[in-house]
Amino acid sequence: MLRPSLKFESSPSALPLSDLELSKENGKSLVIPLHMELRYEADDFPLSKITTGQQENQVFKIFQKYPEAPVNFRRCEDSGEVKGNGDPKITCRSFMRQKLSGFPAPEGTPVTTSYFFGPAIRLDALEIDGKMVEVRDPAEFGLVADFAGGYGSCPFAYFETAEGQTLYHGRILVGANSLERGMTDTVAIPPGATKLVIKEIEPEITYLQKITFSDTQGVIRELAFRAPAKVSPRGQVSVDIPRGSTSLAVTGYYHLLSSVGNIASR
Repeated sequence: MLRPSLKFESSPSALPLSDLELSKENGKSLVIPLHMELRYEADDFPLSKITTGQQENQVFKIFQKYPEAPVNFRRCEDSGEVKGNGDPKITCRSFMRQKLSGFPAPEGTPVTTSYFFGPAIRLDALEIDGKMVEVRDPAEFGLVADFAGGYGSCPFAYFETAEGQTLYHGRILVGANSLERGMTDTVAIPPGATKLVIKEIEPEITYLQKITFSDTQGVIRELAFRAPAKVSPRGQVSVDIPRGSTSLAVTGYYHLLSSVGNIASR
């Protein structure tokens, strides 16, 4: 059964987990699954795109400026006939007429961003060799599981407009998880965008080497860093977009936090 939140019993109970013998010497570890959570993937389904309200709805604001303007809705279909030039003949009929004032105000769409499935455990303490050891939450980026060799990670790119609207682009530098795999990613600049924002929302550090802005004629501006610009987890870098730019190219790479210690010790 899917549920949007977790509720735990007020009285704790003991639960046997494993008789596994753990030690630094044998290198064994014990994984305790606490719960199963199903989330919308921010990269594939940005929820911010559908959770809008009246204040953010620019179309409705236009409707309010011209309440008496008429609107004619038409349905167009292929008539089955062919024009003299060989194109199909399309016929259109009006099926609804009303004024802009007749449209209701938009309402925000509440979305549950994650669901929990199956049994869930809240771990308060472990009994080890007869001793009770309290359990606390780990540091936010203390544990990193890298099952795909780093290809599931990478920084995210956004654009901002002069009106303060944020436009989501998605992942960039996909697979560039080392200096040797550094790459250049070209992105089209959406109309009205005035600023590029590169965010690091995963447990990794991004290094930006160069950002180039171009139009249809060539390069407008090249921002090259003497030392790579570092974007830490939960950090971001924003750059103003030169007027007339239609595309940009980001050159760089990233390192997972799980590998940063190994790189520093070489």
